[in-house]
Amino acid sequence: MFFGVGAGPLTNPISRILAKVVIKSSEGFHARDIKSFNFLNSLGLQDKTSLVADSLICYDKHKKPNEKKKRILLHLPLLEGWHGPIEGMLRSLYNKVGDSYEIIVADDFYKPSFNKISYEIAKNIFQNVTLEEYSSPTSFLKLINSSEIIFTVKLHVGILGLASGCKVISTYVHEKSLRFYTQIGLSNVCFNFNNVSNQMDDFNQVVNDVVDNKIDFNLPSGILEKSRLNFVLLKSFLDN
Repeated sequence: MFFGVGAGPLTNPISRILAKVVIKSSEGFHARDIKSFNFLNSLGLQDKTSLVADSLICYDKHKKPNEKKKRILLHLPLLEGWHGPIEGMLRSLYNKVGDSYEIIVADDFYKPSFNKISYEIAKNIFQNVTLEEYSSPTSFLKLINSSEIIFTVKLHVGILGLASGCKVISTYVHEKSLRFYTQIGLSNVCFNFNNVSNQMDDFNQVVNDVVDNKIDFNLPSGILEKSRLNFVLLKSFLDN
């Protein structure tokens, strides 16, 4: 059984056949977004698919509102040569908040080849900048929860940030992030990292609106219910 995960697009005919065979022989595929759901249906798998939401959307055990600080978390781990837009984004942020926030640059845990260019750029713009090395899921969740605003290129850092009550701006490098923010009605805070330099007017406006609390970041109740449904389905699957 597949619970709350994405699918497609697959253009290679052999890959599409293999996906169809695997899913047809499973107990079902509960897709986390409408594009995944539609892709699976295009393979003729209507009898095997249903639409849910990402499983982690409903995870809020790290949520402790009284631990929020005047802190902005920058989670922008990118490979050498990918950092071009970061300076423009951070200068946009500085133009709005100056040095009134503590800036934390978070390292990524599973790709040590990612360098710390975003930290070096941030140090040249803000006065109060700290690099936070990854140590454990628990400590990283505490860091997410203690932040007021998060800039991230990763899907689940954004999801867990929203679940803990953070304001999130996504500068994604994978389409799955856009799928999620569209699903929850926040596609306006989601920017393709490779194209954000051409959208700086929109980006500046979003930064202003986020800092001024003009955007509602509450997760829709319907999406939370679809996220929780994964665990109902999982329990039923295991019980049987």
